[in-house]
Amino acid sequence: RERMPNAKGFDSFYGTLGGNDSGRIRMYENNEPAGETEDMGGLTRLYTDKALTFLRAQRDRPFFLYVAHTMVHSIVGASAEFRGKSRGGLYGDAVEELDFHSGRLLDALGRLGLRERTYVIFMSDNGGLSTSEGHPTSNLPLRAGKGWPYEGGTRVAWLVSAPGITKPGTTCDTPVISTDYYPTLLQLAGLPAKPAQHRDGVSLLPQLK
Repeated sequence: RERMPNAKGFDSFYGTLGGNDSGRIRMYENNEPAGETEDMGGLTRLYTDKALTFLRAQRDRPFFLYVAHTMVHSIVGASAEFRGKSRGGLYGDAVEELDFHSGRLLDALGRLGLRERTYVIFMSDNGGLSTSEGHPTSNLPLRAGKGWPYEGGTRVAWLVSAPGITKPGTTCDTPVISTDYYPTLLQLAGLPAKPAQHRDGVSLLPQLK
């Protein structure tokens, strides 16, 4: 339990503690088991529904919501609503479903009156599975993909909406790294920087501006 999210500063947690490489995942709610599932196609909606419940409950106070989707990873799945709807096979279906449910979260922020005072960051932890036999993807013009040290494996898009700070539709071509997120979020939230907590990163606020 000392390695689970609730012991690492999160007030609440729902999800799995690992990947879905076996095609079955065990769910947890906070520290307690919350069932198992082989329905990979239902996970994106499930996580989004849980996130929406959180947003509605926290709408009147500051919050940090971290949504780490299982899709698209290893064993890919899409719900009946999206299966067969894209031109990219099952992988493409799963990506479109992820896009749709990300939109649900943004729409909810708007309905709750939070859109203009909430910072939203969307990213991936690695490039696509360019050498996978099951669901190959393209990281062009970058070389290779997940599992490789080339840029196709490590360089991903970082999409940010920071009302009052970033200008919509702009692009920054400065390479950054995910260890910079923590000090960036601290500064955005107006919280004190504690070197022992973020010594591996620097605030990206100048890049956001």
